[in-house]
Amino acid sequence: MWVELSPKEFAKTIDHTILRPDAKRSEVEEACRAAVKYGFAACVVPPCYVKVASKLLKGSGVKPCTVVGFPLGYMSLEAKVGELRRALEDGAEEVDVVMNISAFKSGEHRYVKEEIEKLVKVCHEFNALIKVIIETNLLNDDEKIEAAKLVDA
Repeated sequence: MWVELSPKEFAKTIDHTILRPDAKRSEVEEACRAAVKYGFAACVVPPCYVKVASKLLKGSGVKPCTVVGFPLGYMSLEAKVGELRRALEDGAEEVDVVMNISAFKSGEHRYVKEEIEKLVKVCHEFNALIKVIIETNLLNDDEKIEAAKLVDA
């Protein structure tokens, strides 16, 4: 089914992102202003700039968002939980978490599922939205299907 969206409605489906490792604070601030100007759903910034983004986006309807476990996702669960809590305490209303591809490819699907469940629980404590990044370029087609099922459960 095809749904027509106005440009304004379409913009509300987009996350504006600035995650370059060399992004300067001024560029993050400009990305936040652009996200507000165009009415995007969220502005995804490096974790160190969540407080800045939270202040700039307050009351705009654009959610401050950041990443956890980015870009590889293979750090310990404790490290991810700590990074997640800090981001939420700093004002993130939405978080994109990188699935542990290393554990997934090692067949440790139960661990990956439990990790995601624990991270979701923390987000729910803060009434925040969590999305899981699946690095599909590192997976074959069967693994992509399995990973999608795992994060959807």
